[in-house]
Amino acid sequence: MSPDNNEDEEEEDRYREIDNRRVVAYLPSKEMKGELKEISEERDVPMSKLVVEAVRDMLDDSEEDFETRRELLEEKKELEEELKETKRDLKVYKKNLDKLEKEVKELRSQQFTQPTAGKRRYSEDLVDLLKEEGYVEFEEIYDELDVTPSDTEVVKGFQEQLQALKEYGLVKEEERGWRWKG
Repeated sequence: MSPDNNEDEEEEDRYREIDNRRVVAYLPSKEMKGELKEISEERDVPMSKLVVEAVRDMLDDSEEDFETRRELLEEKKELEEELKETKRDLKVYKKNLDKLEKEVKELRSQQFTQPTAGKRRYSEDLVDLLKEEGYVEFEEIYDELDVTPSDTEVVKGFQEQLQALKEYGLVKEEERGWRWKG
């Protein structure tokens, strides 16, 4: 056997070995191939080694954590349904909260709109607003206290509280609003 034949056989064995390990992968786009090439050049690593390491990392991240696309889509659908249900619940809760807040305002207002004997509780929000601002215009009071002017009982209750505070000398009614005198 001549030395040339021996070298040819060794070269063929190397190509067969390489061919036995080769995997052909088609990337989704030329841009992605360009990105991978750029990354491999930046890291001074052959692209094949970069891809192998990325696949190893993904598999090493725990094979049991690996989810198929179908599983991820099913999980996404379940989460979207859960989110939709949560949004519906939140809407109901907000509506009920608004209703309860309105009822509380009405009940507190009734203390001033209905004749009663004994101690009356003033709205802390009203007193705090007047103290902090010093002067508040009529319309601003209801905006700041989140009172709808059409809630006549609540508005009347706040007006009665303001009048009582005025009688105690704590506030002064001015042309366009109320001033805290404390």
